[in-house]
Amino acid sequence: MTSALQTLGAVSAAALILFGAPPGSDAAAGTITYEEALRRATQFNHGLNAARLAAESTKDAAQQAGAFPNPNVEGRFENLGRDELEMMLSQTIELGGKRRAREGAARSAIRSSGFARDAAEIDLEAETMRRFAAMVASDRRLVLVDASMRLAAGAAEQIGARVRAGATRESDLIQA
Repeated sequence: MTSALQTLGAVSAAALILFGAPPGSDAAAGTITYEEALRRATQFNHGLNAARLAAESTKDAAQQAGAFPNPNVEGRFENLGRDELEMMLSQTIELGGKRRAREGAARSAIRSSGFARDAAEIDLEAETMRRFAAMVASDRRLVLVDASMRLAAGAAEQIGARVRAGATRESDLIQA
């Protein structure tokens, strides 16, 4: 489920990077740096934000795991007509290293959630890098196609001029 959320976040971040740039920004003009793409992907990825919040809440739970159990207060009425009230105060005393084991489990949970957060960050960075590389490659391909079209148009124009001057056959123009 987390992987699906991260993928969804990466896709939405890529869409924002490519199509949702605010007017007047560099991205609206068609240029964006990898650092800016990564910053935006990190800022708007809900999976990564969820992993960060989970890591923070695990720290809070670990702090609570080290606390002593709360005392219990019980009260009951007997012989309701005679105004008898019975109160009992009890405190659980943990034996056998239960609290220490609970603290150890909480520390392990902190490490685990930290690893999950780090893995989410690495996955997002890798996905952003892959998508950014594909975007740059597409941009380069467009530049090359535009240059090829300009060269072909220039060659056709030169052959047309030679045909009009009578220096070459009209079939050369058709072939070009």
